Amino acid sequence: MEERKVSADADGSSWEELLKKYQESFEKELEKASFDETPELEREEQSIAERTKNRKAELENESFEQDMQLKKTTLLVLFGFLAIETVAIFVMAFFQGFEWHGFKLEEWSFRILTGATITQITVMLLVAVRHLFPQKTVR
Repeated sequence: MEERKVSADADGSSWEELLKKYQESFEKELEKASFDETPELEREEQSIAERTKNRKAELENESFEQDMQLKKTTLLVLFGFLAIETVAIFVMAFFQGFEWHGFKLEEWSFRILTGATITQITVMLLVAVRHLFPQKTVR
């Protein structure tokens, strides 16, 4: 029997030669390629875990910011009321001292009023400092 080569290409190369060329180019591409050892599902799980961790950190930051804003607003309102009350007590002390327009409190009630105001100012400042600057515990 006579062996015949069948031309598969216009340039006269045989099927076997073409197959060999493709195989060589495929092997070269395999050598160049870097395969990731992690399966696709595992990478997806890692991605989900990473996104969850990032979202948790974002929520914690938002919560911290909201907490700080609430504390700031509350303290400003409380100090506003305290300032108004303190001014009113000083005005009353002024009126009491000069007996202006006949303003006169009994001595014991005036002392209680001023003592309570000074105590309230002290306690408010103490509470504000403790909540704004909490002590860090070492564990």
